[in-house]
Amino acid sequence: MSTFVITYDVGTTSMKTCLFALTDQITLVADAVEGYELYMLDNGGAEQEPEDWWHAMCRATKQVLTASGVLPRQIAGLSFCGQMQGLVLVDAEGVPRPAEHELYGQPGQTRAEGRIGPWH
Repeated sequence: MSTFVITYDVGTTSMKTCLFALTDQITLVADAVEGYELYMLDNGGAEQEPEDWWHAMCRATKQVLTASGVLPRQIAGLSFCGQMQGLVLVDAEGVPRPAEHELYGQPGQTRAEGRIGPWH
């Protein structure tokens, strides 16, 4: 009997999602890629919408489960990797703040109203 895990790579332009079966070997069962926008700023920085990541993850998860026939209750684990310098600020209810794009890129290259930390 297999144990199943879903992996997510939150990349610069897309969410890469894989469903693996874990037995005495690791076997790729299904995969999906869902793209999203990258908003380039005039100063060389870039931003993204956190909601786009979430929607891409939901679509890709549905795709790998549908393609494989694996049921959600059969998933034993999730694994994530993401962008090195991504930051999503959320309020107490988990709502992204500011209600703009996610800060992405080098410190000092995002919009002034979103700057925090040592670059402030």
